Order: sequence, then structure tokens, then C-alpha cells
Amino acid sequence: MKKQETTTKKEAKPSKILKAIIIIYIAYKKTMSIIGNSLPGRFLKRIYNIIAIQFCKWEAKSLHNLTGQQYYVIKAFGKIRVTSTKQINYNRRKRVLSKSLDFYKLQEIAIYKTK
Repeated sequence: MKKQETTTKKEAKPSKILKAIIIIYIAYKKTMSIIGNSLPGRFLKRIYNIIAIQFCKWEAKSLHNLTGQQYYVIKAFGKIRVTSTKQINYNRRKRVLSKSLDFYKLQEIAIYKTK
């Protein structure tokens, strides 16, 4: 009998700090509508963006570990998103993204990319 080969990829687990950041992220979304565009509001928005980037980096790493595809963290339509190359190509075909967005431009735009 042949032994079955099992290849398991480690899934990135969020640390306690990341869990606390996610709680802050949710609380920020609820309070941002109250504060508005004042100075504390802009400060909170900057902290929110930093937290969102960290969370998207973690999400991209875990997706890469699961699927093996390359993922990008980009800011599109005012939000920070995790997208794969397949999703980018699909959106280019459907003309959601510009046709001039090629591989080299994507490398410049991306906030973070997996290997």
C-alpha cells in the first residue's frame, strides 16, 4: 500500500494584538460617522488606514498560504482591498480597471504583494 502524501500549508493565525486591532477597527467604523472630518476625525482615519493595511497584509498572506497564488494589497475606489492576479485580469476585461494597468504599473501601485 502506498502512503498518502499530505501536504498541508500553515494558515496564518492572528495574534492577540491583531485581534485587538480588529476590535478597534470595528469601533472606529461605528464612531467615524459621529466625529466627521474634524482634526481628531482625520487622525482616527489615518490610524484606521494603518490598521486596515496591516489587516489586509495578514489576509493576503493567509490566502497565499492556502492557494499559492500571488495577491496584492491595493487602494481601489477609496478602499484598501486584497486582490489576486485573476481578479485584476477579470476586472480589466470587464473594464472596471483601466486597460493600461499592466504588470509593471501594478507593481508600483501595490501597497503590498505576496511572493
